[in-house]
Amino acid sequence: MANTLTDLVPDMIEGMEVVSRELVGFIPRVMRSASEERAAKGQTVRNPVAPKQTTGTITPAATPPALTDNVYTNRTISMDTLKDTGFHYTGEEEKGLKLSGAYSSLFAQNFAQSFRVITNEIEAAIAALYYNACRAYGTAGTTPFASDLSDLAKIKKMMDDNGAPMGDRHLVMDTTAGLNVRSLTQLSNVNQSGSSDLLRDGDLGRIFGFNLAESDAVKTHTVGTSTGQDCTAIEPVGETTITYDGGDGGTILVGDTVSFAGATDDPDGNASKYLVNTAVTAASGSIVINAPGVLTATSVAQEITLGDTNYAANLAFTPDAMVLATRPPAKPEGGDAADEEIVVTDPVSGISVLVSKYKGFHANQYRVSYLYGVGLGNPEHMVLLMG
Repeated sequence: MANTLTDLVPDMIEGMEVVSRELVGFIPRVMRSASEERAAKGQTVRNPVAPKQTTGTITPAATPPALTDNVYTNRTISMDTLKDTGFHYTGEEEKGLKLSGAYSSLFAQNFAQSFRVITNEIEAAIAALYYNACRAYGTAGTTPFASDLSDLAKIKKMMDDNGAPMGDRHLVMDTTAGLNVRSLTQLSNVNQSGSSDLLRDGDLGRIFGFNLAESDAVKTHTVGTSTGQDCTAIEPVGETTITYDGGDGGTILVGDTVSFAGATDDPDGNASKYLVNTAVTAASGSIVINAPGVLTATSVAQEITLGDTNYAANLAFTPDAMVLATRPPAKPEGGDAADEEIVVTDPVSGISVLVSKYKGFHANQYRVSYLYGVGLGNPEHMVLLMG
């Protein structure tokens, strides 16, 4: 039977207070899977997806109409990342640190650094799902909110048009976009904003129904090199596979944006920017974009414009758009070689990890272990705001 590290918890919490922590924006705001306790490493958690329905005309008759079959699909999350981090002290090192009075502080900071690297890794894994957004808005290479909040109003319209839930929306952005928001006088002037939270505390708060937050994990997308594509078929509204020809043979990367010349279907009356979900290297073939697909039918020989500027992938979403499954790792029946262990929850991210102490030869080792997986819920409820 393993002992616990209850006496060490105050030291761990102390360390959390003194070690630098990067901004965490995604982890507290995405959906948390309820199935992770039942899933082992490598197993898949499935989220069922019901198909869209159609209507039909009712014709009175003696018998009910024939049953209509539905094709159900699912989105998956693999509990595939089992990792740990940690540190150790030899007996002589521990004695020397205690004599100098540094042991308690350094021990606490060791744990805090462990929580820090784990949180940053999971935050980055969620941010890396950006290319699954339904569409992109903004100007690549230009930080949003330079002069007003119109960018937020535009992505609100895009999410409204997709039917995203109204009550719990979030925008997670990099600190450069956050700087622009804090510089807007209509928010920092108390008589205009109606609150002193931004002016006094820097709290971005809630705007247009979005809870604003920042993250150091926001990705920078590097675009592909291909140009010169033209559509080769009429693709109907809602189509996600676009056939093309005439490209120069360069690369089209996952996360690149494509637009169709002449379309006027984005909130500014310009051509919408769709995100590529499958990489392409051939001079002709097909481009797969994310649901709900094109808003305006394409035409034969219609020019395709690919984004040619790298961008920061700020994300607006509802929690159901992305899913995080995480839990402390399981131990075998009867335990392993750990002498003491305890589950600790990081107060910054809310991630629970298993802290274990292993006694060795003239040394003690401390391991902080965790299991997680990330995946998609309903990515139609996610819009990428380029910066």
